[in-house]
Amino acid sequence: MTGQLARFAVLVLLGSMATVAHAQPAADLADLSLEDLMNVQVETVVGASKYRQRVTEAPASVTIIGADEIARQQYRSLADVLRSVRGFYVTYDRNYHYIGTRGFIRPGDYNSRILVLIDGHRLNDNIFGGALLGQEFPVDVNLIDRIEVVRGPGSALYGSSAMFGVVNVITRRAALLPGTAASFMAAGQRTAATTLSHGWLTRSGSSLLAAVSVYHSRGGRDLFFPEFAESPTQGHAVNVDRTRRVNGLVNWSRGGVAIQGLYGVREKHVPTASFGGVFNDPDSRTVDGQGFADISYVRGWRNGLELSGRAFADHYHYSGYITYDGDRRLVTNEDLARGNWWGAELRLSKRLRRRHRVTAGLEFRDDLRQLQRNFDVDPYVSYLDDARDSDWGSLFVEDEWIVSDRVRVHLGVRRDAYSSAPASINPRAGLIVNPTPLTTVKVLYGEAFRAPTVYELYWIQADVTKSNPSLTHEEMRNTEVVLEHYVGSRWRLSANGFLLRVRNLVDQFTDVDGLLTYRNRGAVDGSGVELEIERRWGNGGLVRASQTLQRSRNPLTGEALTNSPRALFQTSLSAPLHANGVAVSVNLQALSGRTTLAGTVAPAYAVTNLSITAPRLLPRLEFGASIWNLFDHVYADPGSEEHRQALIPQDGRVIGVNARIRF
Repeated sequence: MTGQLARFAVLVLLGSMATVAHAQPAADLADLSLEDLMNVQVETVVGASKYRQRVTEAPASVTIIGADEIARQQYRSLADVLRSVRGFYVTYDRNYHYIGTRGFIRPGDYNSRILVLIDGHRLNDNIFGGALLGQEFPVDVNLIDRIEVVRGPGSALYGSSAMFGVVNVITRRAALLPGTAASFMAAGQRTAATTLSHGWLTRSGSSLLAAVSVYHSRGGRDLFFPEFAESPTQGHAVNVDRTRRVNGLVNWSRGGVAIQGLYGVREKHVPTASFGGVFNDPDSRTVDGQGFADISYVRGWRNGLELSGRAFADHYHYSGYITYDGDRRLVTNEDLARGNWWGAELRLSKRLRRRHRVTAGLEFRDDLRQLQRNFDVDPYVSYLDDARDSDWGSLFVEDEWIVSDRVRVHLGVRRDAYSSAPASINPRAGLIVNPTPLTTVKVLYGEAFRAPTVYELYWIQADVTKSNPSLTHEEMRNTEVVLEHYVGSRWRLSANGFLLRVRNLVDQFTDVDGLLTYRNRGAVDGSGVELEIERRWGNGGLVRASQTLQRSRNPLTGEALTNSPRALFQTSLSAPLHANGVAVSVNLQALSGRTTLAGTVAPAYAVTNLSITAPRLLPRLEFGASIWNLFDHVYADPGSEEHRQALIPQDGRVIGVNARIRF
């Protein structure tokens, strides 16, 4: 790992020299005029308070990743983007991608402790409570305009699942992709992808974007798992790592009205023989589909009053096929989940005497169908046939109080009431102080909760799992201090330290009878420090580096959580090489060792990705080439309770090219 970091340092140095050569020198703070201070580049965010504000005024630590950075770094999925975000890390079990932050990923959790939004629409489903992040994410990465990452508890605004953060994915509109465009990608592992889009803009002010994306990959052709060395293939999973995906997106808007529809379906063959299935079986696979229709309305008045609302209908389906070795023959078991829900929300915001901005909102959701079934296909034997429906409603209120030019106070609270579970009340408070025009100090406190999912409560699979209907909410309290400082007009420094405690943790484990189940298993304490430095240039140049030191542990035993790295290091670099936009970009993610469920350690690793992009190669042609895992580093992620493997191997070096043509 040391040698790899040394090689990466050389790349960073060379890239930085190229970037500086094409950039204007930064002004010192003392040399900045009042006008320069006003022009300091400060991003805005919507997801932190449900209205647009500067990140320095938001009651949270926020990171914004824009479309230009996504394109230059050649990120392939939302999971790839989140790997680069300070304090975040991703685990891949060769079926799904799981996001971790502040040292927290639990076995059997399908991203239900991070809330994912698409243009403000809640994506987390009503069966697993989770969000799909990799190629299973229902929006192609080429159609993303920006991603807002809001750290810390968000239940005071969003309710359940917003425990460790909120990720708001903002999609592109026709104004950003006018006319017809086609994107093509080809990469190793026999990977190919195509995205077609068309944007219409009318004189009446209407905007319409329609897009469809197709993806196919054979994945790792020969994956070795020593735990299955006794199998006929001697532990080699051959050609059983395939992925197929199809997505569609429609965005229409006129004035304050917007209509959005999207749908995505992914089929993934699973090479790990999870849940005790037959190893190297070509038919073991999962199929996930998710989509929604959403209509929203926003209107503002000169007196500072703003009204917004939305109505939506969602669908989610999952099917898992596992082949088991029966007494005399192979048996296919199908695990099935179907979810349908609709809902609405209404929000009213008003400025009062220029000192207060009060926001109040109502939200309602009706889970029409929460169906789970598990059965053997032939001969047919049913183990679970559970159909439920539920609903919940919430009320929240928030006040942003401008005490003075240098002091702001945020206060908020939300109450969520469930038809089948206890109500939950979650407050948050923030003190934001600007001791200088370029320095912000935030002192934040928040509480959050996560309601147990119907999957955790009721899922049964023959000889594998058992249900636990007695689960209750898990809760978290978080205290955080954030320091943000701008040096000159483009340098940004940030640091934040946090202390948190999770109570009534819902955790998956193997019971004494050998069956997987979920229980409320006490408390978890977490603490850490996140540091970041960033420099941006007007020509698109970027240097960003972050270091995270963290610890999550059982407060009674002092034992560290599994799959919880003590240290993370992330770096992103983009260096323009020519005036026509040609740029070289590098990003690195490095993690310290992580304990596995077997008590062993997943070794530390550092993975470097290199990309070259030419956005104006020809008048209507963009080109890019990438090498992911540049140094072909061998590394693995910890497995979960359903795996025999303590470690799941990850991909080595993969080379890819892509092009976008505008017609």
